[in-house]
Amino acid sequence: MGEIEKTLEELKGVLAAREKELGKKEDFTAVGLTSRRNLCLHERVSKEKKGKAVDAKCRNMTASWVREAAQQGNGENAEQCEYYEEFVNSGRETLLPPGVYTLDDLRNSCKERTWCPYFIARHMVTES
Repeated sequence: MGEIEKTLEELKGVLAAREKELGKKEDFTAVGLTSRRNLCLHERVSKEKKGKAVDAKCRNMTASWVREAAQQGNGENAEQCEYYEEFVNSGRETLLPPGVYTLDDLRNSCKERTWCPYFIARHMVTES
């Protein structure tokens, strides 16, 4: 994870220097994509120590059949992730504003929006 952070911090510096030299801000977005364990905001899931446990609990809340059962009222025990649900409800055009997002920046920005950082990062990588 450290190398991702270092790279994104360096990119921030490069873009700041370019903006200073060229006098214009570039319309550029960069995010780091790492494991669910490193990006999870869910209060209970993020406390897990092992990545496989985080992955499993995340999948148990975001799988299509679990979400469908919960939405139809058939999943009394089906817990949904508010961050994933808000991200999905925001629509497929959901993107972060231009900028360079370290993993902490990404988590903080997503916490404000109640979006899942893991899924928005995956979406940004494939859509932008």
